[in-house]
Amino acid sequence: METRITESKNTSANVNFDIDFNVLDIQEEEDKLIDFLEFTVLIKAKIKNSILFKIELTMEGVFLGNPNKLNKDDFENMLKLNGV
Repeated sequence: METRITESKNTSANVNFDIDFNVLDIQEEEDKLIDFLEFTVLIKAKIKNSILFKIELTMEGVFLGNPNKLNKDDFENMLKLNGV
C-alpha cells in the first residue's frame, strides 16, 4: 500500500481498478483434482498527476474437484467461471 498526503481540498480523485485472476497449477491425483487460483486487485487513486493512494491485493484459493465427475478441462473452466 502506498499513500501520500495532499493539500488539495474540494478536489475529487480519479480511482482506477485493475482486477485479474490466474489459474496457477492444476494437479491431478488419484482421487482428486487440485488447483490454486490467484485473484489480484490493484486500486489507484490520483488527483491530477499525483498518486493519492495505491493498494495492491493478492489472494489465493485452493479448489478441489472429483476426477470421476469432472475432467481436467471442465474443472479449469469451472474455476474461471465460478472460482473467482
